[in-house]
Amino acid sequence: QEEKFQMLMYIYMGLAGASFLSMLFLGEEKEVDNVPDSASTKETLSITQKVFRALLLFKDRRLLFLIPALFFSGLEQSYTFGVFTAGMIKTTIGAGKIGYVMAAFGVVDVAFSLGMGKVADRWGGVPVVAVGATCQLLYYVSASVVVHTGGYEWVTANSWYLYISVFLLAVGDASWNTFPNTILGVYWPKNGEAAFANLKFFQSVGAVLPFLLGTVVTEGFFSLMTFIALTSVCTACLCLGYLHLFIAPLGQVGKVVSTGGTANDPEATAPASST
Repeated sequence: QEEKFQMLMYIYMGLAGASFLSMLFLGEEKEVDNVPDSASTKETLSITQKVFRALLLFKDRRLLFLIPALFFSGLEQSYTFGVFTAGMIKTTIGAGKIGYVMAAFGVVDVAFSLGMGKVADRWGGVPVVAVGATCQLLYYVSASVVVHTGGYEWVTANSWYLYISVFLLAVGDASWNTFPNTILGVYWPKNGEAAFANLKFFQSVGAVLPFLLGTVVTEGFFSLMTFIALTSVCTACLCLGYLHLFIAPLGQVGKVVSTGGTANDPEATAPASST
C-alpha cells in the first residue's frame, strides 16, 4: 500500500510540475484579428478590481439562483470520488475493486460529457439539467435506502448495483459540469472572467465540504453526506426552475444573437433589468 501511495504521489507531482512549466511558455496574450472593437479592447485590472467585479455579480438575481447549482456541481464530484468510493465500494466489495468501478465511471463520464455539450448547444440547458438531476436523484434515493435498511450485504452479493450507481453518477456529473459553463458564458458574455470566478469559488466550497465534515463526523458520515447531496440537488433544481420560469429562461441559452449577447441575456439589452 505504501509503494502504491508513493507512486501515485509521484504521478501527481509530475503532472503538477509539467502543468506549471507549460504555463511558463504560453507567452503574452495576443490580440485576435477580425473581432469587434469592443471585444478586442484589452482592459488591465488589478487583482482587487477583479475581485470587486466578481462580487458585483451578486447584485444580479441570475447568479443568486445559480449558486445552489454551482455549489452542487462541486459537491457531487467530491462525493463521487471520496464519499462513494469509501462509503459504498470499499464497504461492500473491498478497496481492491475501487479502480474497476471508477474506471467505468470515467468511461461513461467522458462519453456523456461530449453528448451533453452537443445537447446544450442545440436545445439549451433544460434537458441537460433534467437528465443530470434525474440520474443523481435516482442514485441518492437508492443509496439512502441501502443505508437505512442495512442493505450493504445485498450490495456485496449484487455488485451490479455499484455499476448502475456509477453510471447514474457519471451521467449526472457530465450534466452538472457541462451546464454551468454553458449558461455562465451566455448570461455574462462581456463579464465572463467574473462569472467563472464565482463558478470556481462555489464549486470549491462544495468540493471541500465532505473533507471538512469528515474531520468532525465519524459515524454515519456516508449517510450524512448522501442526505446533504440529495438536499443540495433538490435545492439546485428548485432554484433553476424559478430562474427558468420567472427570471431568465434556460431553454435557449445556447443561441447567441448578433448583438453579442443572447436572446435571454438582459446584459445585451437592458442591464438594469437583471438586478
